[in-house]
Amino acid sequence: PVSRAQAQGLLSAGVGVGGAVGGRHRDSGQNGRHGSAYVLLHVPVFPIGLRVDGLLTKSATDKTMTAVLADAVYTLPIPVVQPYALAGYGKYDFGKDDAKSGWNAGVGVRVRTSIVAIYAEARRHQRIGRDLLTIGISR
Repeated sequence: PVSRAQAQGLLSAGVGVGGAVGGRHRDSGQNGRHGSAYVLLHVPVFPIGLRVDGLLTKSATDKTMTAVLADAVYTLPIPVVQPYALAGYGKYDFGKDDAKSGWNAGVGVRVRTSIVAIYAEARRHQRIGRDLLTIGISR
């Protein structure tokens, strides 16, 4: 038999897409379209994992921006539906001379199926002046 720790694994990865939520993005002239990918290191016996995110956003004028973020993720230890909170810090406009550091924080929920997990999360990003809603899959 497979133990709970083996079933959850130490590493998981996910990809998602989404848009802006709330009214904050209207003031910045940006529509909030984005794509993201992450890798999460989570030792099953600890409630907090470490996650590295990559983010690609598009503005209303089609300007692209990338970000690389490091987050701490607290997940409630519930078997099928797992709510979580995350907060972290990262570099926005990564790889450009005018790159700036900033924080992000949010909440999400992951629903496990037998094949993949489906997740939805809402996060506030200080540097890009937007709250983003992301829906994706993870493994």
